[in-house]
Amino acid sequence: MGESSGERARAEAPEVGVVLDTIYGRARVMDVLRLGDEPETVYLRPERGGREWTVSTAQLPSVLRRA
Repeated sequence: MGESSGERARAEAPEVGVVLDTIYGRARVMDVLRLGDEPETVYLRPERGGREWTVSTAQLPSVLRRA
């Protein structure tokens, strides 16, 4: 009765241009890369400068600040 990887609910990618409140500070979504069956990759740019970074949609909830 367990879920297979194909049956698992996928996290939805945020829209390009949205600003997210992450554990590293506020970051704007610059792009979302979709490749086949893999989770999407979200490209983020810090609002106040710094290194751009990426995170998969599967890991995105772990870097978002909780309200």
